[in-house]
Amino acid sequence: MTIRRLCIFTGSTRGADPALVESAEGIGRGLGWGARSLVLTLAFTTALGACGMSGDAKAKNPLADNSVMPRDATLGDAQFAFFVGPQFDEMVSNLGQERWPPGYVVLVDADGSHRPIRTARMDMMRPAWAGAGLAFGDEKADVVVARHKASVRPSPKDPAQNMMFAMPDGRFIGVYRAAPEGSDVLSSNRIVESGEGARGPYELPLNAFTGARCGKRIFGLVEEGAADADEGATERLVLMYPGQEGTSPREIGSRRVASGGTSGFEVECPDSVMTYLSRQPTADGRGKPVIVSWDVDSGAVTEKPLQSTSGEALGFDLAPSSSWRKGRLEWVHQDGWVYRTDPETGRSERAFDTGLPEDESQESWAMFTFSDRYLHILRAASYNTGHLEYRRLNRADGKPVQTIETKVPSGSVNVADLNLSALVVPPDR
Repeated sequence: MTIRRLCIFTGSTRGADPALVESAEGIGRGLGWGARSLVLTLAFTTALGACGMSGDAKAKNPLADNSVMPRDATLGDAQFAFFVGPQFDEMVSNLGQERWPPGYVVLVDADGSHRPIRTARMDMMRPAWAGAGLAFGDEKADVVVARHKASVRPSPKDPAQNMMFAMPDGRFIGVYRAAPEGSDVLSSNRIVESGEGARGPYELPLNAFTGARCGKRIFGLVEEGAADADEGATERLVLMYPGQEGTSPREIGSRRVASGGTSGFEVECPDSVMTYLSRQPTADGRGKPVIVSWDVDSGAVTEKPLQSTSGEALGFDLAPSSSWRKGRLEWVHQDGWVYRTDPETGRSERAFDTGLPEDESQESWAMFTFSDRYLHILRAASYNTGHLEYRRLNRADGKPVQTIETKVPSGSVNVADLNLSALVVPPDR
């Protein structure tokens, strides 16, 4: 697999040196990265040198030159935003010295102009956009940027994030990685509220990389145990929010999963049933693709193998973006099509073509996010080096509604060792 200098999060080891992948996974276990998918960023960065640039390029960082501090930021009429920042391993030099490279939440207007907001460090930052504004957290503060002003609240935390959720009451809940007292391994989760009426943070003795907001509650998936090819690992469903310091989260249930079989940050929870794509363990270690429906109240879980309308097995190469719509889970397949899957049967039909070539519809080439009515795509514009292209497609028929092209420095978004980890849009888009 050919990887462009886009440094976008990927859930596949295809094309990476196996020795480097194994080394990266070892580093990940030391950091408390229980999910194989997040460790892969280390392997690809090491193997390809893709996220770094020359010293001269780093010295000429247009994002830094044009950025504002969070307290001075406003949303204005931004059409979408993305985050670029350092990965966790880039926060320490080869000599073991700690480094403090900044990240940038980049607002993009309809004419393609971009307005970077400079942030402190945060690996895999997950901003969330809701009626109250655009919320994000770095290692120093929690920030909510509204149309005409921004609020900044001091909030020290370790610089590594797993998830972020917009709550119905206007607050935001961030899930960060944390080191338990007396340890330097990020093996716990720190739950942080931001926005109006935010309460103090608390830590949980687990590390969930995937979760869902089910009404006013947040549930997480925790992968545990040895991952033998034929036996897989244990995936536990736990209640993460609400919670409090010093208490263990309530376990709802558990299932067997292939190693790294579930990955993908925030997933859907229609009618209190957490619904997502995963893989069951198989003897060859590849895993069997399934759609999982997990009732967060009763603990009942069902798994249906993915299949095409003709009954043939259907797989997915990378952890796909997905969203619930009209009783079906819609998700982006690596062939460039959006599929609609019936959770009761696993049967999946083609909904519409994104228009991207097959090898460009993967997360290593493009980033996707769903809103209620649209699919949003951010990718490197191969026909115009030095630009990013944003496309908004109607989920009903796949027809394009809007295209915005924005210049980014140095022909890609990997400016001064920065990694693209999130695309977010306003709630009304």
